[in-house]
Amino acid sequence: MAPLRIVPVLCLAAAAALAQAPAPAAAATAEELHAQAERSLAAGRTEEAATALRQAIEADPGHWPALCRLGEIHLAGGRPAEAEPLLRRAVQANPGAAPCLSRLAQALLMMDRTQEAEGFLAKAAALMPEDAGVLFNLARLHETAGRLDQAIDAYQRFLALPADPRRAGTARLKLARILGQQKRPSESIEQYQAYLRDVPDRHEVRSELAAALSASSRYDEALAEYEKVFAAGGGDATSLARAGSICLLRRNLPRALELLERAVKADPGDVPARVALATALAQSGGHQRAVEVLATVTAEDPMDDRAWFLMGQSLMKLGREQEAREAFEKHRALHEEVMRQRMAGPPSAPP
Repeated sequence: MAPLRIVPVLCLAAAAALAQAPAPAAAATAEELHAQAERSLAAGRTEEAATALRQAIEADPGHWPALCRLGEIHLAGGRPAEAEPLLRRAVQANPGAAPCLSRLAQALLMMDRTQEAEGFLAKAAALMPEDAGVLFNLARLHETAGRLDQAIDAYQRFLALPADPRRAGTARLKLARILGQQKRPSESIEQYQAYLRDVPDRHEVRSELAAALSASSRYDEALAEYEKVFAAGGGDATSLARAGSICLLRRNLPRALELLERAVKADPGDVPARVALATALAQSGGHQRAVEVLATVTAEDPMDDRAWFLMGQSLMKLGREQEAREAFEKHRALHEEVMRQRMAGPPSAPP
């Protein structure tokens, strides 16, 4: 009879444990890590998403969705220099990835590299002609390059699409300013008004609207906007002077004097404000103070013929006839010299 083999109990237990142990987990693929990053982004965990994306790129250096998404995260954080190389790699891996082309152009625009951005953005626009992000960046590019009519068209097309309210506000304000530069005041005013309906506390923008209304001779509307600015504690010397001039035009002398005094105090070097203040003073009977204010103007600019004329009028009211005649004579001589220069200049239009 063959001898019995005795297997130690400890060896049997170890073998059983080995048989039951799970196999080592396979490393996550780039695709899986990218999907994990997307879930983290959806939950608002940006840093966690960025870590997963870096791991995805380590697993597959040519994984363009991960490269593009990590570049977008850097862009959103205001780091275009970090975003650019990632987005370039994404575009090299997939030249038809329109969102990546758009983001790369955006990064270049943020770094003021307009010429480099244009080619990428043109490709993105050809692939996604109605994409809000592409249109916004295209509008910015045209604006930076001075192609204002094209910028207007792109901003208008962008605003016709559903978009993030903050970016839409930025586009609307840019459009309002460009339309003003292009001598399209009614359209500019409409855009300012639409912007302020959403962002009513931007007092400097309300002052811009008031200036546009005033330039369009819509004085009562302009003054109403200026008064909103002043009531909120805003308004610089220019706004005060313009509002004061409107009150002067509307013969509201007490308010004109108040605003123009504040304007001159805020900016003593503003000649138009001082002339307007002197006019309001004279119309209110304050001829002595008007002469004093006008004297500061003529001392700085002896060629200001209007200041000499107004001074002559107030001096005459004060009974200082000799000084008045001298002021009127200076006004006459300056006015005649201006007319001679105009007559001697080139014709304004061909015969």
